[in-house]
Amino acid sequence: MSYLLCVFCASDEPVALRDIAEFINDGVFFPTAPAYLPEPVGALGELAIRYQSDRKAVRVTRLLGEAEEDVRGEAIGALHRARASDLAKEDIRRGIEAARQVIAFEIDRSDMTESAWAMLDCLENELITSRGGILYAEGDGFFGDGLERIASLRL
Repeated sequence: MSYLLCVFCASDEPVALRDIAEFINDGVFFPTAPAYLPEPVGALGELAIRYQSDRKAVRVTRLLGEAEEDVRGEAIGALHRARASDLAKEDIRRGIEAARQVIAFEIDRSDMTESAWAMLDCLENELITSRGGILYAEGDGFFGDGLERIASLRL
């Protein structure tokens, strides 16, 4: 089952495919380097990270146009249901609306290994800290630096 996590980045500094691959490979998350499709050259459009042949790939995409606006709308809609102070919600809303780029991670939660989760968490946190981002996790909440929960969507 597909699950979406999005980082709303304050910075418009492009995310290079090579930087993602190097970050993952340097992190020694997996016994062998994952396969990347397409080859990690140029700026991020879409990248599939196949870390194990019998597992679904982690997909990383820079959202543009309608897809970006749809995710912004979904995140802001979810924010109305979030458990957080009004001030925190307003800060998150401003961050979402002002984001210069949105990076989405599509995963299958039931198919992820512990190593893949560790890689994903580290990569998300790297984008949050290096690009001034806020992470929105469907049905779970909003997260800041260090993946600290800043608003919960859980009941």
